[in-house]
Amino acid sequence: GSTTFYHGSIAERLSQEIAEGGGFTSRDDFAAYEALDGEVVGTVYRDRQVFAAGGRGWGDTLVQMLNMLAQFQVGLGDPSGDELELMARIIAQAMADRPQVIGSLAPRPDGIALSTLSSLEFAQQRAGQIRSALRDGHSPATGRGIRNDDTSHLSVMDAEGNAVALTTSIGPAFGARVASPTWGMLFAHSYRMRAQPEPGARDLTEMTPTIVMSGDRPELVLGAAGSERIPTSVFQVISHVVDRGWNLERAMRAPRIFALGGELRAHDWLDPSLQDDLASRGFEIRTVSVGDSPHLGLVHAAGFDPMGQIFVGVADDGDSGAAAGPGRKR
Repeated sequence: GSTTFYHGSIAERLSQEIAEGGGFTSRDDFAAYEALDGEVVGTVYRDRQVFAAGGRGWGDTLVQMLNMLAQFQVGLGDPSGDELELMARIIAQAMADRPQVIGSLAPRPDGIALSTLSSLEFAQQRAGQIRSALRDGHSPATGRGIRNDDTSHLSVMDAEGNAVALTTSIGPAFGARVASPTWGMLFAHSYRMRAQPEPGARDLTEMTPTIVMSGDRPELVLGAAGSERIPTSVFQVISHVVDRGWNLERAMRAPRIFALGGELRAHDWLDPSLQDDLASRGFEIRTVSVGDSPHLGLVHAAGFDPMGQIFVGVADDGDSGAAAGPGRKR
């Protein structure tokens, strides 16, 4: 249990191993640690309630993107060039608004408060700016690159209506690249730790475990791996299900995009005519195949289909996950 880990024999042995390896985490540091309650941020998107991990996660950014998209109409068919440009501009704006530097998680001196990011008023203001840019044909700003990371997500639903969205990560490339010789656990080391190596500092993460409610029952449970591409990939899957009426499998298999400034990355199965259309609108297009690094977010999701009364699990083709359970599975 937690007492043994933080105050007992495990803490003692781990602190010894860390000291032997030249590290600085002491027995006192283990004893002083206190797990805090997570923060939940939510919104109503169309007629669904959406809840995600905010605060030290990036649920605030997911909520911001959904609130912005709610100011526009999205069609039922395959995305048009206009809709893809809208999605790209929403994603790029959300990345620009993050109060941390993309790629390091170091705080920006002029960072926007998370409570502002997730507010409907702020989203309406940003949506107005995007609408003006779409009308006037303003070109996007210059891109800043994307990197790749290591994270895992688990989505679970049961017949009682319980749901769990769990994302876990020890940071990029095996965290600190150091494992306990006694227990084999890998030690964490994230971009925030690297950017601000301060004693006692609590980490930030782009993880965005999310639950979407339809009425009083969970309809979708999802999350992803991929750093800043986590909330954007979750955002697109939610929109495909809620706006386009697609089933979960189709929503998960659809090509995704990621926009950072003027650089737009898209899965290579996005229709070539749409790629050309987006390029003509000022985006620098780079295509990504399944298994490529960097990827565009690796989503694992579970859903409940109230019409067929079945559960559906879908694992991302670009990851090593799988789905299992009653009803249809893949």
